[in-house]
Amino acid sequence: GMTSPRGARPQEPPRPGGRVTRGASAAPLVDTFGPGGRPMPVPRPVASCLERGLAHRAVHVWLCVPRTGGVLLRKWGREAAKHGRRWGPTVHGEVRCYGAGGDGHAAELAAQAAERELTEQLGLSAGGTNVGQLEHWFSCAMEDGSCKELVDVFVADIEGGGLPPLPLRPGEAVDWVFCGHVFEEHCPGAELLFHMRKEYRASMLRRCRA
Repeated sequence: GMTSPRGARPQEPPRPGGRVTRGASAAPLVDTFGPGGRPMPVPRPVASCLERGLAHRAVHVWLCVPRTGGVLLRKWGREAAKHGRRWGPTVHGEVRCYGAGGDGHAAELAAQAAERELTEQLGLSAGGTNVGQLEHWFSCAMEDGSCKELVDVFVADIEGGGLPPLPLRPGEAVDWVFCGHVFEEHCPGAELLFHMRKEYRASMLRRCRA
């Protein structure tokens, strides 16, 4: 479940009652934010956010094996909108407007987005066979060129017999790597990894070693 209080996640949507409005666009829409995290009035497709350099909400999911300190790195394909041909989190996706849960939110909660992306991208269910529940570790602003994100980071432990074959896209790969070899500031092969702020690295290392 979410471990940070709502006040620590200021971009989390309010919880009004009423009917959820569904977006008409074929491309999923995301809330956008201006300077200082100020919400902008019109949701946009992710491609538009990347073209315009607009901040938007996203989630990372890391699968890990606590007893070994291993995390599952994923190499993203050439055609990926983010992290193209670089190694990054096991799952990376956006928090969509007009979430499908029908629970009255103007947008998904970050936890809903993380669960949905884990299933859509890898065919896995949090709390399912060999996959633990998602735990919210921290929130962090990220910036890589025109890609600006407000990221909620989730982790799920891998238990028992490991993972089934994953439905990766062409050009993608996964590899189990010791957490220190990913998040240490001067780790070997850092140029092959997705862009991380020092805050992100430090938070991951601290929680992995707890």
